[in-house]
Amino acid sequence: MTEALIGALFTQNHDVNPLWLNFLEWLGYKLTNFRRLLSTCDVPSGNSTLSYSQQYSSFVHPDILGHVNKALTQPPPPSYLTTGLHQLEESLGYKFKNKLLPIEGQCHASFAGRLNPWTNSNQRLEFIGDAILELMVTSELIRRNEKDSLSFDQGSLSNIRSAIVCTRTLAVVAARLQLHEGLKILDLPTKMLIDDFVEALDGLGTKFDEIFYEANVIKAPSNDKFAGAILEIPKDLADCTEAVIGAVYLDTGGNLQETWSIFEPHFADVIDFYVTRSPPSIYIYISHKYPDSEFIALPRCISGQFGWKWTNGKRVLESYGRTSKIAKGKLALQIVHSGKRKRKTCDEKVWI
Repeated sequence: MTEALIGALFTQNHDVNPLWLNFLEWLGYKLTNFRRLLSTCDVPSGNSTLSYSQQYSSFVHPDILGHVNKALTQPPPPSYLTTGLHQLEESLGYKFKNKLLPIEGQCHASFAGRLNPWTNSNQRLEFIGDAILELMVTSELIRRNEKDSLSFDQGSLSNIRSAIVCTRTLAVVAARLQLHEGLKILDLPTKMLIDDFVEALDGLGTKFDEIFYEANVIKAPSNDKFAGAILEIPKDLADCTEAVIGAVYLDTGGNLQETWSIFEPHFADVIDFYVTRSPPSIYIYISHKYPDSEFIALPRCISGQFGWKWTNGKRVLESYGRTSKIAKGKLALQIVHSGKRKRKTCDEKVWI
């Protein structure tokens, strides 16, 4: 009920205003410091001429501001940090006013610090972008639900949102925007994982067919390099999408509508796909197809990998991965594909 009332206020106001604050204080939240903060600062506008620190001092941690202010007094970032910036702006159709934000958005934790004293890693912007994307997708689903009279209940909307704001979708959007080209990263295994994923995705295409959003793995093309192997979807690439969303949000002065207008074209087909059908769960699919089957967690390997076993009384399959979720996802996708009786024709492109 409380969340429903807050949602009602948001759909009417779409902003922080006294009505919100009065309601939250009525619920028991202590907002004295927050009211004082709002009274001493304005939310920055997208065309503001204020400096970065002046624009964002109201909602960015002082330690981060100190780091950015220090960077702004230094010479411009070297060319190796701005590699891919023009391409990113072309892909987004948006020109950043503060060039440090996209640099930060594409700076992996392994690269931050000594090689990049101008910004932090993209983890801060990822945190912001994650929250902003959920809010924007929620607003879009509510709009479509009302406009098209779809009559989704709360549970269905939550499932659709989870399928849209997931590692799989975000990694594919990152590949579409070619974020991997500008990603600054020194973690070689992760870099190889990202490169393999982008190459495999390029061979599969991005047309929807059968998709299980929570598996976090993808079945690569049956070519000489991958031979139909099941690959992990790189979370670091998905995180980069959220970080760039966070960068755009801050650069527009916290303008949700402008931010969504930039990213909506890149999520449109995903949303179109899921609002016309229920997001399939790979584990529910398997339990329905093999009602007497079960997944069993295996002891962790000496190498540190996690393992899962599946059996239906007739067959036993095992799979291992860097994390328990990846290992189980690989096994689930292996089960699904081992149970298919016919292969898809060569002109069908599958994103799974």
